[in-house]
Amino acid sequence: MKYRVLFIDEEKDYHDYFEDYIEYQKISDIEPIVAYPKQSLQEMIDLVFDISADVVVSDYRLNDIRLDIKHNVPYDGLELIENITKIRAGFPCFVMTAFDTDAVENSHDVNIVYDKSVLLNPGLEDTKAVKFVTKVLKQVDHYRKMLDEAEKELCELIEKRHLGKATTDDEGRITELDELLERAIDQRGGIPSELKQLSNQNRLAELIRKADEILGKYEAIS
Repeated sequence: MKYRVLFIDEEKDYHDYFEDYIEYQKISDIEPIVAYPKQSLQEMIDLVFDISADVVVSDYRLNDIRLDIKHNVPYDGLELIENITKIRAGFPCFVMTAFDTDAVENSHDVNIVYDKSVLLNPGLEDTKAVKFVTKVLKQVDHYRKMLDEAEKELCELIEKRHLGKATTDDEGRITELDELLERAIDQRGGIPSELKQLSNQNRLAELIRKADEILGKYEAIS
């Protein structure tokens, strides 16, 4: 199964370093995609989803050295990731930086911040128990598994409801899975839980369709 890894940096040199780093890993399932930061945050977020990236790896200071871009970038890598995960909860994202102290202090999750120097010398990781690229792929696998398992369980419970065998606990679980998938797929069109109707089959069917669409993209590029 392919992994579409989007790397975002304002310097072309680091685009090359990232592609070299991926090539060094000798993992044929990785498709590296490099991009410059867009002029607006919304444009950048749109690109992430338009190209069906499986994971985002962003530089922290996206406006630091503007030799290869002509525009100002009014957001940093942490702000980008925060906004991506507001739309898709749990979507795999990482920040690479030479300014790890600043990034860690400003991040809500220190586990997503990694030292950028590994891109300059991939061999430095050879003695490590777990490489950065391994963590990236594992996070993608975890996200895919979460979507797949939630979708399957929701389908089973909906079928149980159709047969008239759903319990009160089952109905509660349907609501939980509904909200989980909604957060993971796209929260921009979210409906407050207190306004949802458990019997809204069309909404549930649409959530399942969207989950299928995302998982189908993974299979199509595998």
